Amino acid sequence: MHPADKRSRALAGALAGLGLFISACADGPEAPTDPTAAESGALDVATNTTGSRLDPDGYGLLIDGEPGPSIGINATASLADLEAGVHEVGLVGVAENCAVTSPNPVTVEVVGGATAEASFSVSCTARLGAIVVTVATTSTTGAALELDQDGYQLSIDGAFGGHVGVNSTITIVGFDDGEHQIELAGLDANCAVAGENPQTAAVEESSTAEVRFDILCESVPRPIAFTRNGALYIMTADGSSLRQLPTGFTGGVTGPAWSPDGSRIAFGPELWCWFDCDIFIMDASGGNVTRVTRTGDNDAPAWSPDGSRIAFTSWRDGHDEVYLIDVDGSNLVRLTHGSEASGSPAWSPDGSRIAFGSDRDGDPEVWVMDADGSNPVRLTHEPGFDGDPTWSPDGTRIAFTGVRDGNYDIYVMGADGTDVVRLTHGQGIESYPTWSSDGSRIAFVSEGDIFVMNADGSGRRNLTDDPAFELFPNWRP
Repeated sequence: MHPADKRSRALAGALAGLGLFISACADGPEAPTDPTAAESGALDVATNTTGSRLDPDGYGLLIDGEPGPSIGINATASLADLEAGVHEVGLVGVAENCAVTSPNPVTVEVVGGATAEASFSVSCTARLGAIVVTVATTSTTGAALELDQDGYQLSIDGAFGGHVGVNSTITIVGFDDGEHQIELAGLDANCAVAGENPQTAAVEESSTAEVRFDILCESVPRPIAFTRNGALYIMTADGSSLRQLPTGFTGGVTGPAWSPDGSRIAFGPELWCWFDCDIFIMDASGGNVTRVTRTGDNDAPAWSPDGSRIAFTSWRDGHDEVYLIDVDGSNLVRLTHGSEASGSPAWSPDGSRIAFGSDRDGDPEVWVMDADGSNPVRLTHEPGFDGDPTWSPDGTRIAFTGVRDGNYDIYVMGADGTDVVRLTHGQGIESYPTWSSDGSRIAFVSEGDIFVMNADGSGRRNLTDDPAFELFPNWRP
């Protein structure tokens, strides 16, 4: 054989052996892997939102500073195929009235082939709006304006919303955003809202909506009701326009009392009635007389400020006591329970209290109690007679008849019984005070005539000056 052929065979054999070695290595055990090689994992992010006015559109996620998927307010979002390692996860898109109360952002370590977890807590607080109501009152006719002195009542979404005075502003807070119906009520008979009533107030979160009511009032004189020889009369505050009102009672009446809106008059029986003496109501123009009470000897009616009830004096349990009854004659309630007589009730302007006269301590004095008869408190402490109380329209003072120095005179005091001031200094009997609607004047009886004076006792003037016997003046509210 040629030597070259021998070398060729030897080379071929060596290569064949090397192929067998390589093949044997390929079929053997796998080479070990690198334990630090990266793999992907997953992350579950959960939210827990509490409070009120929760964020309606949910939140967004930031993963390592990059926008991620959205997530609901109480939900879990799953993120797959995250590279193993440490990641920063944050919650964004939180509403202004909400705050993340847990750490934000957070760091999470994702392990290959496993699911890591992260969570966020959010608290939301409702930020409510407010409504400002402004009332403006103007006069349409007449030289002098008689304002609606007791102000007005607000109705908000059909519920009582508070009281607002004449030419004043009231702010009411605590409204959800949205539209609210604001209505003004309690207007005097000569006043009306100029424009829409109710009005719609559109409240937005944490903002203030404004509503304004302009009220037009005709300047009309407030009449005084009184009795003349037992017949019922009314006249204007200057003594003019005197007119008798038909009651249908030939024996006469006592104690006329205007309803708060001036549309009706309550009255009692004749002065010396001894049986079947009841309280009646009629229209202020006369007629449409209805009976309220049906038992006992009753007189001295006084309307509650809301016009729904009448307090009165009744001799039905052996002596005079103060009772309360609805204007339709239902729900009779006894308010006083003294061992002696109590009567001549008078409501405070806000309806919370009733002043009355009583000799339960052995001497006729002026008392005050809550409207349900509780918490009676004695206001006057002088020997002699104190009675016939009547509240000023603003509720700060009480005028009454007092017998001191041997004379019947008109006095005024604070609603708590302090600062007593004598207003009249006549030699005869002066009694039955009644306030004008603006609190500037007081009408009263002096020796059988109706007089009027300023609230400080000055400017005394006789309105009737008639031989007839006049009693029980009551100035229309």
